[in-house]
Amino acid sequence: MRSLFVIIIFFLMSSCKLKPVYSEKYSRNNDLEAIEVEPIRTIEGAEFYHRLTSILPQKAQAKYLLKVKLIATTMPATIEKNSNVLREYINQLVRYKLIDIESQKVLIEEKFYQNTSYNAIFTPYATNVERDKTGIDLAYQAAEEIRSRLILYFTRK
Repeated sequence: MRSLFVIIIFFLMSSCKLKPVYSEKYSRNNDLEAIEVEPIRTIEGAEFYHRLTSILPQKAQAKYLLKVKLIATTMPATIEKNSNVLREYINQLVRYKLIDIESQKVLIEEKFYQNTSYNAIFTPYATNVERDKTGIDLAYQAAEEIRSRLILYFTRK
């Protein structure tokens, strides 16, 4: 009975026609390879740039330019009585544009929000380290999200 269940699951999974994005048969891989990412001049921006360029294939001459802005705001969340720990929220707005280099036409212009929080201890060094680490984690998530949105755009195009 168990082997029958495994066989049925195997056939169901193989019949859903999922195909890997970076396979040779993927017709829009050339579009992903032709994206140049504009660097951002912040710590989080540098981490975002490095992450996105490492997960996008980089082989062809650039046909598209990706411009991204990361705008983060920090807000205190809760202070517990008789505690030296404060919880702070980071709300990050991510705006990006994909521009055709030849025609200077904007192909995509979208924005999305990311939220997270961290513990802010009342020692400046520990708080700065935690804030920077959380900002870098948000930058990594933004790079993954933009990559997914670009793949979706090129598959629908």
